[in-house]
Amino acid sequence: MNIMPTLLKISICSLCVFVVGVIFAFWAPAVDGWQSVRNFAIGTLIAATGLILSILTSAISAIIRPLWRRMAVGILVVSLLLLAGSILIWRMA
Repeated sequence: MNIMPTLLKISICSLCVFVVGVIFAFWAPAVDGWQSVRNFAIGTLIAATGLILSILTSAISAIIRPLWRRMAVGILVVSLLLLAGSILIWRMA
C-alpha cells in the first residue's frame, strides 16, 4: 500500500488556499472605497502565500520521495503556472 505523503497533502491544501485567496481578491470590487483595496490586498496575500507554500512543499516532496516524484512535479508545475498567471492578471489590475 502506497499512501500519499503528508507533504503532498499539504501542497494540495495550499492550492485550495490559493483558490480562496483568488475568490477573495476577485470579490474585492463588489464593495466601495478603501475596503475594496483592502480586500484585494488581503486576497492577493492569501493567494500568494498558498502558492508559495505549495511550491515549497511539492519541491521538497519531489526531492525526498522518489515514488511520488511525478505527482510532486505535476503539482509544482501547476503551482508555477498559476503563479505566473496570477502575476500577469494582478499586474493588469
